[in-house]
Amino acid sequence: MKRGKLRIQLREVATVTGRLLDHGEPMTGVEIDGRIIPKYNVGEMMNVVKTDKDGRFVCKLPGGCSYDLYAEGQGIDVHGVIAKNLTVTPGETIDFGTLTLGKDRKFVAGPGLMKEQRDIVLPQDK
Repeated sequence: MKRGKLRIQLREVATVTGRLLDHGEPMTGVEIDGRIIPKYNVGEMMNVVKTDKDGRFVCKLPGGCSYDLYAEGQGIDVHGVIAKNLTVTPGETIDFGTLTLGKDRKFVAGPGLMKEQRDIVLPQDK
């Protein structure tokens, strides 16, 4: 092994926030995990955070990467999809607002189970 100087460069994290509801009720203690993509095996999982008593979460992710965000816990059969292929930049803040768990296990924007549910439009999709 060649000896020499090792240079480590720290990157600013991105912050992703939101609130999870199921039938209008806060989803408390649900684990939110970000998985770096592309996945080679099951994906590299980042530190898992939990929703608070109001269903709110704050997730810090290294910038410059793309992630799939999932929710797992009570009231979710397998896992709920919060976002797919979410790309974050260093220092960026993304607030998903209030998200409701749909029948397809995907979270959708808007309070409660609305008659017309829509998929979340992420900043890079605009």
